[in-house]
Amino acid sequence: MNGVSRKFGIMEGDGYFWADPQEEPQSPLGVLWSLGLVMVGRANINNRKCKIAAIPKEPRRPLAELL
Repeated sequence: MNGVSRKFGIMEGDGYFWADPQEEPQSPLGVLWSLGLVMVGRANINNRKCKIAAIPKEPRRPLAELL
């Protein structure tokens, strides 16, 4: 997540209230998350809890072809 945040900005202020147009995410990562193209969560890596961003398996190939 650190590398993603450095490149695309932090999600600070992006919440879960996307149904309200005034509360829509503003960060690029927040927009992708609201569209279901990126999942943000926590995982244990090397016995440490880390915040991660992962692309779900199903859209990986179509996204790779588009990009």
